[in-house]
Amino acid sequence: MAEPWRLRRWRSTAGPYLALYTCARPGRSKGPSGAVPKHLVVEWMEGVLRLSSGRRVTLVSLLGEKNGKSEFDFYPFGSALGSTTDSKPSFQEWLDTGAWSSPIRVVEYPTKDFTPVPDSTLQAIQPAVLSALRDGQLVVVFDSGGQQRTSQVCTHLGFVEDSTDA
Repeated sequence: MAEPWRLRRWRSTAGPYLALYTCARPGRSKGPSGAVPKHLVVEWMEGVLRLSSGRRVTLVSLLGEKNGKSEFDFYPFGSALGSTTDSKPSFQEWLDTGAWSSPIRVVEYPTKDFTPVPDSTLQAIQPAVLSALRDGQLVVVFDSGGQQRTSQVCTHLGFVEDSTDA
């Protein structure tokens, strides 16, 4: 399975056992640039949904800016926060038009590739992720490459990579 690329499982180190996943953005398995066709986004979502076992899914997007451009430029959808200049639907709106087996919610925390995630963003992400996990939802945090920014979020949350299941 090529999508989701760089899929990793993380577990909490304190309190109740909680687990989440991180990965690269849809279509990243095909390279760091270029338009991502719809079928690759569908393949990515199908890979995510295989992890869900029918649970509600919360996608935590860290997509924002890379090399001065919107990371949404790759897609047939844009940011719900209006970072693209055209009239593309948001990722949430785009997903809402699909026939997925589980309810899916997208929350966006725009960041910049190759730049540390700001403390204010980490603080904002924490209650949303922990609430979704405690509610039994599958949480997937993704960025462009599935490593740098996602790892910062997991470390901030007190999670460590769990190689027992990915």
